[in-house]
Amino acid sequence: MKKTSIFIFSLLIYVCSFGQLSSEAEKCIIKGIEYHKKGQYDKAIEEYDKALIFDKDNIFAYSEKAMTLMRQNKEREAIKLCEKAIEIHPKNSNLESIYITMGTCYSHLDLPHKAIEKYDEGLQLFPNQYLLHFNKGISYYGLDYYDEALRCFEKALTTNPFHAGSHNAIANIHQMKHNRIPSILSYSFFLLIEPEGNRAKRNFEQLIYVMKSNVERTDKKNITININSSQIDEIEDGDSIKANNFSSIDLILSLTDALELSKNSKDKMDRESFYNKIESMSSLLKSSRSENKGFYWEFYAQFFIDMLDNEHLEAYSYIAFMTTQDKKIVKWLEKNDDKIKALYEWTRNYSWNIAEALHPVNELEIITRD
Repeated sequence: MKKTSIFIFSLLIYVCSFGQLSSEAEKCIIKGIEYHKKGQYDKAIEEYDKALIFDKDNIFAYSEKAMTLMRQNKEREAIKLCEKAIEIHPKNSNLESIYITMGTCYSHLDLPHKAIEKYDEGLQLFPNQYLLHFNKGISYYGLDYYDEALRCFEKALTTNPFHAGSHNAIANIHQMKHNRIPSILSYSFFLLIEPEGNRAKRNFEQLIYVMKSNVERTDKKNITININSSQIDEIEDGDSIKANNFSSIDLILSLTDALELSKNSKDKMDRESFYNKIESMSSLLKSSRSENKGFYWEFYAQFFIDMLDNEHLEAYSYIAFMTTQDKKIVKWLEKNDDKIKALYEWTRNYSWNIAEALHPVNELEIITRD
């Protein structure tokens, strides 16, 4: 009985000591993170090393130290630390950041294929980690594998629809590929979730540019309409339903733009004309929705259709123009705070139905495949 009591007492001391060690390790990690935020990376490393003395296998200490080493351009040291963390904790639910850091380190070392390999390893354990999909897409983008990159960014959005970086990347690639409607939709959504800052300013300018890119006044009497040749083929092939096909909508919008330009020489797009274009596009999307499938229809098009139906497009148009700092825009936003809140509340509670959107209808190629 006495031996049993001694054993239990010793076990309690061990458990209590372990709890204290973990607590001390946690304090060090918190200090390290604060130093990291201030750019004091050497001090941050010291704190993480202290944490590992208190708790030698602490995965958070490994994770934070690896990220700090990466910021110090010590990628190979960071990779070794990540590998050690994976070896110690092969199926730990906190390994997500370890795989992200390791992949990023390989990208910094100009080894994109190795980075993709590590992101794939991470995705085997964490298929819904949007940053693994996103970073994998960045690696493909660096290799000029734009279609593969798009698929990664699309997958990232199926698990986190509000990841601004993925919307930004999708918009840029589609603009580069001259897929005007997907580019407009993704730029537009980006501005809803990130309406301020340098990226917002750039993307607003790009959105306006893309909106006007198909129509050009060549002289006082002539207007030129530029249509992507691949979209002409898709219009002519009307009997085949292709995923993510916006060719007919792009053509109708371009003809409408040309008609407006012929009546009005004003080249600058103001908030009102922007609203009219977004409303026209959303209405066209709505009329064609039942006949079309694919990620961009399921995700972006359906969202803007629902925004139209729920009468949030006006508020959205002012949010999109926020980066202009126009006094009229600012005044309207201040006076209509209730409409802005209603839009964002609706957006937060929006029911996404995109689980199957990544699978092209009837196994046909998606528009991003040339």
